[in-house]
Amino acid sequence: MSAENIDEKIVLTDVGTSGKDELSELKERQYEAEKALQFGVLEYDIASGLIVWSKGVYDILCHKAEEAPLNYNAFISLMIRENYDELDESIKVELLSKNNYQEEYEVVVGDNITKIVKLIGRRIHDANGVVLRDVGIIKDISAEKEKELDANKAINELLRSNKELESFAYIASHDLQEPVRKIGTFGSRLMLLLENKTEDEVMYLKRIMSATESMKLLIDNLLEYSRISKNTEPFVDANLNFILQQVITDLELVIEESGAVVTSGGLPNIEASATRMKQLFNNIIGNSIKFTTHGVSPNITITSVELTLNEKIAHRLPEDKVYHKIEIKDNGIGFEEEYAKLIFQVFQRLNGKSEYPGSGIGLAICKKIVEQHNGLIYASGVLGEGAIVSVILPEKQ
Repeated sequence: MSAENIDEKIVLTDVGTSGKDELSELKERQYEAEKALQFGVLEYDIASGLIVWSKGVYDILCHKAEEAPLNYNAFISLMIRENYDELDESIKVELLSKNNYQEEYEVVVGDNITKIVKLIGRRIHDANGVVLRDVGIIKDISAEKEKELDANKAINELLRSNKELESFAYIASHDLQEPVRKIGTFGSRLMLLLENKTEDEVMYLKRIMSATESMKLLIDNLLEYSRISKNTEPFVDANLNFILQQVITDLELVIEESGAVVTSGGLPNIEASATRMKQLFNNIIGNSIKFTTHGVSPNITITSVELTLNEKIAHRLPEDKVYHKIEIKDNGIGFEEEYAKLIFQVFQRLNGKSEYPGSGIGLAICKKIVEQHNGLIYASGVLGEGAIVSVILPEKQ
């Protein structure tokens, strides 16, 4: 497309008085839409050499038609900040060779006003592939870009804040380990040294030891939670059946004492951190055993299925990747559905410490592990009947 002799023209067909009124009304409605949505329409006809600009284009570019008609050269120069006539031929060819284009430009218009505009265009061809015309729109996206910039700043600030909090949690929990260990050690020694202890003295010492153990558990879990963010263990071909058997062996004493029954179907091999997968199963199964109605033996079933295309779409996951959904179902105390997301937050507990001890970090650790593996975790439950924890993980990272 040549630009040297292009003049801006708008050709109107004589359609009679009524037709003119309808056309004027139609153009006025178009202009109102352009003003409201901050866009303008442009078209270049190859055969006639005509360029048609809508009023919206003039408004966006702060260009007054009566002062100096907007032509192709001026338009291109405004977009790329260079004079069209002085561009290298290779750049001109590139500008004119794209069949579909979508570009963003920072332009300075009017009284030194900076705007961000998006140019979206398409070349129309005939049956033989000959270019007939260019059609497109130019849209003022300055406000959108400003919001996007503000959002990115907020996200970066949140990431920085989270990183600082994780560092603080790591340092604080690491440094607290030693004094807590000493309290426990000296408390045990005091228990052995004191003779003729009164009933109250024994009670107070036991409370000190119990509180120390709770603090130690909390610090250990908090330290582990902060360590996950710093995890550098490489992903490997992890056999989840083998990992699950390791977890069951580790929990053998707890399983025996509670009378729990753990059954599993075949689990897949996935690309993952074997250590983190072991921790994931350990926390979830451990919870299923712990949160059981008194007098009822835990029954835990673990199954796995590959996600269907519709399920991947529903979960907004890449359609070209293989995902496996692992479900851990139990017959425990369950929970009300309104707490389904709350249980994965740090320090969130639905039950008292005296009835069900723990730090309230276990499922938060699980969530962090799954997110590190680009997966999803969620839960559903019925109060008094049990819960299902669902973990979705990709087969390959």
